[in-house]
Amino acid sequence: MAVFRTVMDAIPIFDGWDDSLAIIALVAFGHVYLWAQAAKQWEKIGYVGSVEWFILKVIGWISGKRSEKFNLHRKRIVDEITSKSR
Repeated sequence: MAVFRTVMDAIPIFDGWDDSLAIIALVAFGHVYLWAQAAKQWEKIGYVGSVEWFILKVIGWISGKRSEKFNLHRKRIVDEITSKSR
């Protein structure tokens, strides 16, 4: 937390960002919004670079097989189809 405070205080536009609860809430909301957008974009590319993605790549490389069981894109499409058929 001290690093965040030091970085925010070093940027002139954010000088005094922690003086008001409303500004703190606005900064927090901004961070949540940015992380949500980043997660949404990461989902679009199939979570490339995640720990699970890396494990599946290594196991696939060792075994020579590609796992469809953990294919997140396929699972999402199957879930959408089953929810529409209900």
